[in-house]
Amino acid sequence: MIERRGTGGGNFRLMYARFLDEAGYEESALAGKAAELWSTLAESFRSASEQEEPKPEIWSAIGGGTDAVLEAEERLWTALAGRASAAA
Repeated sequence: MIERRGTGGGNFRLMYARFLDEAGYEESALAGKAAELWSTLAESFRSASEQEEPKPEIWSAIGGGTDAVLEAEERLWTALAGRASAAA
């Protein structure tokens, strides 16, 4: 649901990665990695939602996935902020 009807999962970050690439920003690779991690997280949620009984290993993977997304987003936006302040 996150990918198809929710926030788009990695879709919007992937579009942003393509925009950054076309604009010549090397940070596009960071946005692409964030997109991949968002999609992986969305898949983990899908898998968890389809279980008859809660499975701790799936929820642990979701916790790790959220941490990975947070780290990727922080790297991306820190790099972009550094570029903006260097240009100012």
